Amino acid sequence: MANRRESLGDILVSAPFWVSLLLGAGTYGVVSFGLPLLGSGTLIADSIQAGAYTLGCLATLPFLVLSLLSLLFRLRCRRLAGGIISLDSLRDLSWKSFEFLVGEVYRRHGYRVDVSLGTGPDGGVDLVVRKEGETILVQCKHWKSRSVGVSVIREMFGLLTARKASRAAIVTSGTFTQEATRFAVGKPVDLIDGASLVRLIQATRADSTTTAPVNPPSSLGTVAEPICPKCGSPMVTRTARRGPNLGSKFLGCSAFPKCRHTEKVLKLETVS
Repeated sequence: MANRRESLGDILVSAPFWVSLLLGAGTYGVVSFGLPLLGSGTLIADSIQAGAYTLGCLATLPFLVLSLLSLLFRLRCRRLAGGIISLDSLRDLSWKSFEFLVGEVYRRHGYRVDVSLGTGPDGGVDLVVRKEGETILVQCKHWKSRSVGVSVIREMFGLLTARKASRAAIVTSGTFTQEATRFAVGKPVDLIDGASLVRLIQATRADSTTTAPVNPPSSLGTVAEPICPKCGSPMVTRTARRGPNLGSKFLGCSAFPKCRHTEKVLKLETVS
């Protein structure tokens, strides 16, 4: 997977607008009041002193522009979230707008979001979100007609292990294959499909209309339980109460006793 290297502009645009304002104010102070303290007596030093105010204004201008772009970026993300009322409206987004939307959902749940503002798609980590010492690597898959397979989950789990992050999350506008959901069981990997993402957006929209404080979850996603290959019912995690596997976890069909299909729970494994 390719790793993203954010430019300073990307970081500041995705950060709150006041960050750029503070940096601009600091730059203005250093240039306008710091440079004249370097001394005088030479032609160059005297010229710098005479133009310190102008130089300070010019040095601050880029930060003012970045602050405006940051404000416009946040407004765009909020409009994106406000426009999602169904799965169809989610799938109508461009791939980049989908990525911005996912970042906004995490941001509304109290996470700090690092997002690349580049124009090209990336097959690796699209977002890095952090909160209270937890770091989650997020990959966005804006696939309208194809389910995310197990190879994507394996790859992200390997990247999670290599970077020693807390969790990984794969967010898609579509669905996940049964093999993918089975692989994620018991691992620090969140799978968020399109329907779940729409519900998360609607939940944050409902929270914004209340005055009660909202305690965001430690992780947005939960691994969907696999579907029983025999009857199509959801598989649920159970604990063996008898026999040689007493106390061990397994997946059993929720239609039991009509369907007695069971599967082993995959243990956490290290991917090199």
